Amino acid sequence: MMKAKLVLLLLAAAAIVSAADPTPFTGKWDVYINVADHEANLTCAFTQTGNDLSGDCSADTGSGKIAGKVEGTKVIWSHGGGTVTLTFRGTLGKAADMTPQILGNVTVEEYGVVGEFSAAPSK
Repeated sequence: MMKAKLVLLLLAAAAIVSAADPTPFTGKWDVYINVADHEANLTCAFTQTGNDLSGDCSADTGSGKIAGKVEGTKVIWSHGGGTVTLTFRGTLGKAADMTPQILGNVTVEEYGVVGEFSAAPSK
């Protein structure tokens, strides 16, 4: 009886692992940026194909295409909206309520200024 329960538990665990999303970044994300005490909110629509990330981000100041790469839970993408290019480097994890989140640094390339960003799936 105990062996049967163990086998069922292992099968259930394997099913959960195999059901993990192979493209966890795909979808619409709300991105909050804080760079040199300037805050901004973006809405980004990502499409992950293998290790490539594409899509677009928009804010009150305009929108622009993104291009990036995914390596496991690490992600990097650039967004050229308006007069500056923002490069995001982050890691996918879980918030306290177990929802996905991306945390990392954002660089304003033209000025070499680095700040922080956080992103969560749009609701």
